[in-house]
Amino acid sequence: MAVALALACGCGSGTTLGRWDGGGAEDGAADVAEPDGAPPPDGAQDDAAPVDAGGDSTIDFCGTSGPIISVGDGVNVYEVCTNQIAENVFRNALCTCNNVTLAGYLETHSFDSNLGPPGGSLDDSGGAVGINNHYSLSAGYTNVGGSLSIAGPQSVSFIGYLEVHGDLFLEATATVAGYTRVRRNAWFGGDVWSGALTVDGDVHREGSIYSIQTDIGGTETQAPVSVAKPCDCDPSHLVDVTGIVDYAATHNDNAAIGLDPAALKDVFWAKDITLPCGRFYLDELSGLAKITVNVTDRVALFIGGDLNTAGVVEFNLSAGAEVDIFIKGNLVLAGVGTFGDKDHPARTRLYVGGSNDITLIGAGGFVGNVYAPRALVTGVGYVELYGSIFARDFISPGYAYLVYDRAIQTVGEVCDAPEPPAGTCTLCTVCTGGEACVGGVCGACTSDADCCGLEVCYNDLCVPLLL
Repeated sequence: MAVALALACGCGSGTTLGRWDGGGAEDGAADVAEPDGAPPPDGAQDDAAPVDAGGDSTIDFCGTSGPIISVGDGVNVYEVCTNQIAENVFRNALCTCNNVTLAGYLETHSFDSNLGPPGGSLDDSGGAVGINNHYSLSAGYTNVGGSLSIAGPQSVSFIGYLEVHGDLFLEATATVAGYTRVRRNAWFGGDVWSGALTVDGDVHREGSIYSIQTDIGGTETQAPVSVAKPCDCDPSHLVDVTGIVDYAATHNDNAAIGLDPAALKDVFWAKDITLPCGRFYLDELSGLAKITVNVTDRVALFIGGDLNTAGVVEFNLSAGAEVDIFIKGNLVLAGVGTFGDKDHPARTRLYVGGSNDITLIGAGGFVGNVYAPRALVTGVGYVELYGSIFARDFISPGYAYLVYDRAIQTVGEVCDAPEPPAGTCTLCTVCTGGEACVGGVCGACTSDADCCGLEVCYNDLCVPLLL
């Protein structure tokens, strides 16, 4: 089914998009609705015409909500804020459609920037890790501050100890050289070999447990176990970055501030621009010199080509500002990329439509939430990341230390977009604000099974697991 995209105004926080139905569009790109009065493309119905995205109204409404995108199938058209997209896809500290390969240790933590900077107040839970296929570790330990799910059929070897501050889901046989500690419940689809095994809650196992010492705080059940893939990588559910950027090329607020789409293309001398609240389009962001983008309010930035810099690219966010960066092409950082600050990672979100490899290089740690479901994301040496990664694959030749900002789960609370029509949601898509998709309708959850991935149902809302 064709998807209608439109940009409206009003700048505010948002949750995640969830589902972009790209059926019938070439290469997964969504069909784009033309402005009012133009014939609908590719048989799209007239009622899919976009919301008016023009003019000064965008700046006028920036104090309330938005930016807003209209999505739908030509019959059911509804609006979401760009920040709602973030709330939907960035549910874990790390999520991969395929594999995670590390040379050193993996460690995740979380905090809520709404409550203050991370400092020494990092939580040992809430920073979940989901791996749809295989996890490979050459040395070091695995310490996940949240739940861990590895859904691939290949056996897993944990070189050091394994500690999970949430639930543990293992589809295949696992060997742990050191001890295994699970703070909640565990599901084992194959045999488990561990020096010592402690599970505070219940154990569900299909195979056997071989351990010098086994301590299970709850019940132990032997029955068939099947681990669902924790990351929603269904092609029809991926955010249609291409369609979003293509529409923004002609529906944006550049004129309101006199922004030339080529302003940051092939920059050879240090250059900076300032973006107030609104939706802005650039042909590309590239060059050898330092590029500084000052974001003073809520901004959606659409890049028609690559974000490709050999020097320094720096996004400076004013107090309360936030930015969603949609890159139609690839994210190439040969130099250093700075996207916000460690105290508020939830305010920076990058969406990459391309499939080229991405290398994360930051000054004293990379900041930002990176959505690149078609790309291999690599960290350089010791990876210190404040935010989250949703990628095809993730590789680190050294160690990976990730700090997840749980504030991203609520960035859409002030969005004024209406509820999506019944029947448009699936388990991991569309619903925001902690609502679950139950019977095709966004609403209260009743159990963990109603929630997406590694979230749990708490007080009728799907939230990251905190112990």
